Amino acid sequence: MIESGLAPSAIHLLASEILRLNDRGGLTPVLVTPTYFSLRSPFFLALATKLAHESARSVRIDWYRPSFDFSERMAEPLARLFVKRLNRSLLAVTDARMEITSSIGRPGGPQRELVIGYCRESAELPPWAAPILLANRADGVPLAVVP
Repeated sequence: MIESGLAPSAIHLLASEILRLNDRGGLTPVLVTPTYFSLRSPFFLALATKLAHESARSVRIDWYRPSFDFSERMAEPLARLFVKRLNRSLLAVTDARMEITSSIGRPGGPQRELVIGYCRESAELPPWAAPILLANRADGVPLAVVP
């Protein structure tokens, strides 16, 4: 089992909600975090593994980085390195990958690749995206809140 730092029941609940939104809601679920809150590789590994197992589909995580201010430009090489390392780890355990994108993919239906998004709370999301807030702004406590 992959250690994500979250209880297995939290990963299970999050994966269930992502599948519900994608398959029945016709929406692309987007994991949204405040700028001070980062998700680490073990989280993505555990979530992608659970999603691939539950859905029997490949998983693509679109890391939505729509516009670049100076600090984001400086962080871009680190983001690309993070994705490269994460993809290597994902391929070792499941059929999943992460891509840095300037848009979030539309849901493809239950027979196609499962697409989920990941972005900061300041990003403007397209109409087909369903945000899932993963941290409370007030105290930074990790949680999964679905509107």
